[in-house]
Amino acid sequence: MTKVREALVEVVIILFVGSLIGAVLAAVSNLFVLGVQFFTKQRELTQLFVINFGEQSINYSSVIFLWVAAAIVIFIRTSLGIINWSGPAEAMFAAHQVQKPLNIKQGIGSTLAAFTSASGGASVGQYGPVVHFGATMGIWVKRFVSSRLTHDIYLGCGVAAAISAGFNAPIAGVVFAHEAILRHFSVRAIAPITVASVSASTLSHYWFPQSATFNIGSDIPSLSEVVPFIATLSPVMALAAITFMVSLRFAANMANKSQLSPSVLAFVAATICGLVGIWVPEILGLGISSINEMIAGNFTLLLLVIVLIMKILMTALCLGCGLFGGVFSPSLFIGVATGALAGQILALFGFTNIASVVSVASMAAVSSAVIGAPISATLIVLELTQSYEYAVAAMMGVMLCGLLTNRLFGHSYFDRQLL
Repeated sequence: MTKVREALVEVVIILFVGSLIGAVLAAVSNLFVLGVQFFTKQRELTQLFVINFGEQSINYSSVIFLWVAAAIVIFIRTSLGIINWSGPAEAMFAAHQVQKPLNIKQGIGSTLAAFTSASGGASVGQYGPVVHFGATMGIWVKRFVSSRLTHDIYLGCGVAAAISAGFNAPIAGVVFAHEAILRHFSVRAIAPITVASVSASTLSHYWFPQSATFNIGSDIPSLSEVVPFIATLSPVMALAAITFMVSLRFAANMANKSQLSPSVLAFVAATICGLVGIWVPEILGLGISSINEMIAGNFTLLLLVIVLIMKILMTALCLGCGLFGGVFSPSLFIGVATGALAGQILALFGFTNIASVVSVASMAAVSSAVIGAPISATLIVLELTQSYEYAVAAMMGVMLCGLLTNRLFGHSYFDRQLL
């Protein structure tokens, strides 16, 4: 009877902890995106900063909004005493040792800074900060709940819930927590992590029924037509991923070597990104609508080349100079742009029905190389499309691209940060 009682108590704790963390991350993840979308719409609609030059009118709202965002980010940093922002790499490190636990104040401050940067239009993402917030939330809950679960399991619950709510992909959330953060599978860990992931997805769908992020169709030609092209294009996907990660590290190193203060660097990044955004608004913010447009094939060949180059440069600039945010969303954008560009070129030779699947496969391949989670990236595609063919096509790109980036750069961008 004692064993039965202990088992029942553990089940209740798992259900409570998982459901609580899942509910919080469902709300935070969706409100993050909805809040950024709200401020993005205000930036796009405002006419207060339009200046006329003869017959031409230029709207400088992107610059003004980014200046305001930079000022708020600087205020968050100074008021909370944050020296370095925290992201998934810190969550990975915290999961494997107890000497340096996650700093809750730093985690919340980093999430607020990421929200501010993205809302202002900085070329950054949301998934990395929300993943770190989930890890922070898990560690915070552990302070108040006594159980046999170790700190890394609580942390994994938050990470799984963040991915699950962000993509409405509970299976991918469970796998991502084990594959990218914990780096191992165990029976004790998988139960609470599954509860958190499923709770986050279920409540996200219930509370925010119209919050679907990506619009991916399920029409696909036979795999025999698609797989050879994806295998051939995988070095191009790897090149895009490596270029992006090297650019991020180069910009951060240049910012560290400069004699400019963090405040000045933030305003420099805001000014340059804002000015570029006047002419190429597609690269501003999270870029969700642009991703959907590229998957649908609505971008011209020239525009795809421009947004691909500018997204890499502006994301590296913003993150390197202190406008904090994630790299996951930009890697999705860069992957889709790479695949859509390849699809446009293939269409010139008569292959007009494979552009969408090539774009999605490239999105999964580039993002998985950046975050180091190939199985999770494949499962995200499977859960987003509900298509076996899409998932298999994506898996081919993910594995070949991952093989090349692993040999030439490393397991992931976060692993290089950890080194």
